[in-house]
Amino acid sequence: MAQQVNYDLVIVGGGMAGCILAARIAEHGRHPRSGEKLRIALLEAGPYLKGAPRPGYGIPSRRQLFTNVSHEFSENNRYSMPGGARILGGSSMHYGAQAFPPFPADYGNWVSATGVDWTIGNLRKAAEEVRQVFNVHSDPEEIISEGQRRFRNAARSLGYQVRPLEGAKKNCIRSGFCNAANMCKYDAKMSSLLTHVPAAEEHGVEIIPDTMVEKILFNGKKATGVMCRQGTQQTLFEGDKIILSGGTVQTPLLLWKSGFGSADRLGSNTLINNPNVGRHAHAHLGLFLRSLFPDPIKEGDRGWNAGTFVISDIKPNSHDRLLIQDSGMGGQESPSQTALSEFAPEFGPEHKTFMKSAAKRMGRTSIWIVPGELEGTLDEAGNIVYPEANPTELGRVREGVERATEIMKKMGATRVTPIGRAMRGLFHPHALGTCRAGTDPRTSVTDPHFRAHDADNLFICDGSVIPRTGTGNSGMVVATVATFAAQRMVQDHFS
Repeated sequence: MAQQVNYDLVIVGGGMAGCILAARIAEHGRHPRSGEKLRIALLEAGPYLKGAPRPGYGIPSRRQLFTNVSHEFSENNRYSMPGGARILGGSSMHYGAQAFPPFPADYGNWVSATGVDWTIGNLRKAAEEVRQVFNVHSDPEEIISEGQRRFRNAARSLGYQVRPLEGAKKNCIRSGFCNAANMCKYDAKMSSLLTHVPAAEEHGVEIIPDTMVEKILFNGKKATGVMCRQGTQQTLFEGDKIILSGGTVQTPLLLWKSGFGSADRLGSNTLINNPNVGRHAHAHLGLFLRSLFPDPIKEGDRGWNAGTFVISDIKPNSHDRLLIQDSGMGGQESPSQTALSEFAPEFGPEHKTFMKSAAKRMGRTSIWIVPGELEGTLDEAGNIVYPEANPTELGRVREGVERATEIMKKMGATRVTPIGRAMRGLFHPHALGTCRAGTDPRTSVTDPHFRAHDADNLFICDGSVIPRTGTGNSGMVVATVATFAAQRMVQDHFS
């Protein structure tokens, strides 16, 4: 027999968006009838590693679990799940701390794609708050590596407008491992665990970790609660309002388990038919390009820092936008990446000699395309499947490889990944939009106020509602939209 508990608001998922929503709604919201503080439950499938934030130092419970080694071999995998992380703080715990708040063209892309009113003006206050809370800033000149200086100077000499890349860090000791998507042992990489969870608890949010949500319960088309499992105990969390914040992959998977989705997919299990759940995934089309220099371009004690990037546009609203970033010109390459790189000799004395110096002589650029039309579809296993890119999009990627190669050769690189090999390494990072927001219920899942089109009392706010991916990494994009959603929900429902 499941036990039953009641709240004013139940938030499913304690990642970047869920923690922000819990903190800000609890801080600024009130029960609309009684005027009292809201009773809010924040449900998270993973653990809560408690401790007051100590940027630059960390706390024992996190230092002992997070390992600063290549992420394939680290404790980070203990908390992984399709499309995100199963831990309070979610994917904000293991992103690279690279901070790309939405660009003006990104807002334009969202508005033009689905008609949402998420304009730069409407989200300005949220964007400013995120920049301040996450300590988003560019690095001072004195910690920029030689390779990053060369990238910046070479790009400028070739006529590019170079922009400083920003990071979301505080008191960073520059170990260099945050760019490998490791969780930070020292609390220096700003995550929602550090920036918003303390505020959520201060304002009375009940954080309930290690709780797996099995399905949303509906009475007709009204969402009434979520059924959860905590070990062997089943618990029904009833809520006057329910927000799903499981992320781009987990939110649509949960909706499907609950009978909310395409009738063609769900068949007789369909409770609410919306064919857009799990569709319209939009991500970058990207690759990495490596280079080898005759002399060191990195210092051994600098670690990762932000560096610079360039943007090239051919259409408005960031359609087919090209971004080239010096993401691997700061911290040294990991031993595994160096040993298995295309520049490494066969194993033997030559390989040993190569390994002694190559980590400081290897550089890497990231090349991202914001596709105009390319959209993927989520499958039942939690994988997003994309069709082949069209000639325009592939042409832009090839153009990016050619431009990045030109920059690296101008920097003095003696070897660069050949175009053919680089093109075989295409992948789709930073996916958003699988439950996208829009004004037309026929082509979207929520409205611009984050309300599900087809269900009462159900809201969605995480990467899944954002209609198109942003220019860069999605962490600060999700944070900005979640901060805006909290403001909008307080105004609409909790004041």
